[in-house]
Amino acid sequence: MTKVIVGSATETKGSRGSVHRSIGLEWTPLAGMAAVFALVSLFDIGLTFYPMNFGSAEWEFGTATAVLNNLPLAVVGIGLLAVAGLGRRTDSLVQVGMALAGILVVVLLVVAVMFARNIPEALRSVEDPVVKQGLDEAILRSGVQLAGYLAALIWTVFALRKTLRGDR
Repeated sequence: MTKVIVGSATETKGSRGSVHRSIGLEWTPLAGMAAVFALVSLFDIGLTFYPMNFGSAEWEFGTATAVLNNLPLAVVGIGLLAVAGLGRRTDSLVQVGMALAGILVVVLLVVAVMFARNIPEALRSVEDPVVKQGLDEAILRSGVQLAGYLAALIWTVFALRKTLRGDR
């Protein structure tokens, strides 16, 4: 027979001992792993900008592509950090997740400008049809990544903000 517990569990005696009240500590390992994922990935993204060489089309195009390729783990880490904060009912974790997502939005907007302004030069520099096809695919992939990540991160910022304000 299945038992459904609604609300917080209280101490009861059963065949396995007692059920303890949940205080959100079960979210701590997730928060720790999420923080590691986010920080390591964000550090890696930061390193793509070093040494800076703004004005060089090759550097800007390569940096934009590298940032987009390193985003999945950062976005997952930030999302899981915010979810762990919601699970633990810890506003500070939610705020950190929201702030990191907001910072990533700004970084992605800079990357989008760097990427978009160098597309014409990249297309002009390629004459081989096979290489041009690869470049076209890379441009399409990066455009889809930019649009998807920006949409997801902006939605995350607004959803977390709404949750923190209590507007569920």
